[in-house]
Amino acid sequence: MGHPQQPGWGPAPGYGYPPQPPFPPQPPKKSRLGLVLGLVFGGLLVLGIAIPLVLFTIEYNESVGGPGSPTQAAPECQLPEQVTAKYYAPSLSGGRDETVVSGGLRQVNCGWAPAPEETVHFRSVTLYINQYTGPDGEQEAAESFDQQQREPGAVDIDGLGDRAYLVPVASGSAYSGAEVRVLQGNTQFSVNYTGWDKEFWFFGTSKIPQPQADEAAKAYATGIAENLRG
Repeated sequence: MGHPQQPGWGPAPGYGYPPQPPFPPQPPKKSRLGLVLGLVFGGLLVLGIAIPLVLFTIEYNESVGGPGSPTQAAPECQLPEQVTAKYYAPSLSGGRDETVVSGGLRQVNCGWAPAPEETVHFRSVTLYINQYTGPDGEQEAAESFDQQQREPGAVDIDGLGDRAYLVPVASGSAYSGAEVRVLQGNTQFSVNYTGWDKEFWFFGTSKIPQPQADEAAKAYATGIAENLRG
């Protein structure tokens, strides 16, 4: 039989575990999703800029020229390298050199292009010669020269052949240049100097400065005229 609990029995006042202070609230963990997305988009942006830049750089440094074949060219086409190299078109390639016996007409054509190491200045130079070899050759050459249509903007050139004039070559694109037409004795010929330049910063092309094109076409034509006199 148990003893009855005496009144007032129990733990003394203040007995027991002391009250614990509340735990301080923990700051929420920061999400790294924004950082990851920022790095991903930043990397894509860098690649989006770098890849086209690399491709354009490779294209900018590609050759626009070739070696040529000078041994097959007619004598009139042989020009000093200091002339052809100065105007970015030293690579000579031969073309037709034949005479139509029945008509007394000799026809010659050849061309020049940039050197293989040229990457910026594309130039194409073409020469066409009609030489009238019959007894009335000079008259036939003069008549043929006068029959050519003279485009607006043509400018006479003094001191080149018997008569000569220059025609600017223009277009809606970067393609540009100049053509020189010459009458000299029993021969008429034309020199076309055309092309364009690469632009790295704009990844495009630009026209040949017209004064440079005019000067180059005159230089080639002067060399051809000297060869015809020789």
